[in-house]
Amino acid sequence: MQTTIIRNGLYFDGLGNKGIKKDVVIKNNKIDAVLDVAPKIENATEIDATNQWIMPGLLDIHAHYDAEVEVMPGLEESVRHGVTTVVIGNCSLSAALGKDTEIVDLFARVENIPAKVLSHWMLGNIKWKNVKEYYEHLDTVPVGPNVATFLGHSNLRMHVMGLDRSFMQKNASEEELQQMEKLLPMLWKSVI
Repeated sequence: MQTTIIRNGLYFDGLGNKGIKKDVVIKNNKIDAVLDVAPKIENATEIDATNQWIMPGLLDIHAHYDAEVEVMPGLEESVRHGVTTVVIGNCSLSAALGKDTEIVDLFARVENIPAKVLSHWMLGNIKWKNVKEYYEHLDTVPVGPNVATFLGHSNLRMHVMGLDRSFMQKNASEEELQQMEKLLPMLWKSVI
């Protein structure tokens, strides 16, 4: 069992309380105990956090890493700032559903990332065919933080209406809306 003890840090519990000096014991990458003084544990890695803060990880609930997670999965920019969970699939965009060319087009329009860069990152690299396979793929990616995702509504429209119509036509037809309504629960069930 891998054990790490972070000693003498100013511990913030994430509940708005003032920071207090504590030791944090981590076993197998999970917090096991928060103590005034942790006992010595044989073979434990110890980190002296004197004059440092110990705090829960931060959640970034609106990240735009859908493409970046494929080429720089460590997402170091967020991790460096203490973020331990990112939520992607925001702004109605997602890499979970659609052909690689459609996903590139979608992100180039909205994310202001040049299509040439996105094409280099994504074309030929999207092996998943549906949302379930996308989540299975994410499980194989060596991400830095935890990653949670939304399914972008633009992807759902694009899947049902086609890329051009999903952008050019303001409203989906009644039949297309019904198709989306039927498809969404099936996509949801495929991942749970």
